[in-house]
Amino acid sequence: MKKKILAFFLCAAILLSLACSGSAGGAIPANKYGFAPYALSKEEAELLEYFAIENTSQLLSFKAPKEATAVWVNIYRLGANGQWSRIDSGGLDFINNTNSKNERSGVFAMRLYKDHTIECHISAGGRFSVATNTSETDGPGLSTAYAFLTQFQQAGLNEEVPVAMILNSADTSAGMAALLNDFSEPSGLAGLDLVQAVTLTFTNSKV
Repeated sequence: MKKKILAFFLCAAILLSLACSGSAGGAIPANKYGFAPYALSKEEAELLEYFAIENTSQLLSFKAPKEATAVWVNIYRLGANGQWSRIDSGGLDFINNTNSKNERSGVFAMRLYKDHTIECHISAGGRFSVATNTSETDGPGLSTAYAFLTQFQQAGLNEEVPVAMILNSADTSAGMAALLNDFSEPSGLAGLDLVQAVTLTFTNSKV
């Protein structure tokens, strides 16, 4: 628990430093909108390594179109019926939360824990955080596979983009391979003990 609390404050501290820098920090092409892996500095990478969370954390830069009023995160669990059930969500309003260039850009941070909970932070002028609880993620999860967004993904308004897939199975001999494309076609994941997904959306709806 102590390590989890320290990791929470680590993610918050990194986000604060990124927000203060006024840079989105990722490889987002000019005149494009979407999400891209954040390019960590040497010091930031060393912090993640110090807490041994470099392989279970994700940092993304984002830039939203001017029509967007907020960036929204959804966390899902796959039900026994093969349908996604949203277990947590929330977002950050861009009103009064743009950067120094008046751009709708910022940083998304995510952390996976051994108890299968997921913690997300959004920084874009202001800050938003959300975390699942263990009652929503119960399951043995002795074998785990996950996939993170590893390259720039263009995103338009109200287009939901999967940025993480997390698979857990009690069968340690099961060969699992997580793919972000599984979000739109999750039928092949039936039979696993716990399947979760995280998505991001630029929306023109109020938070």
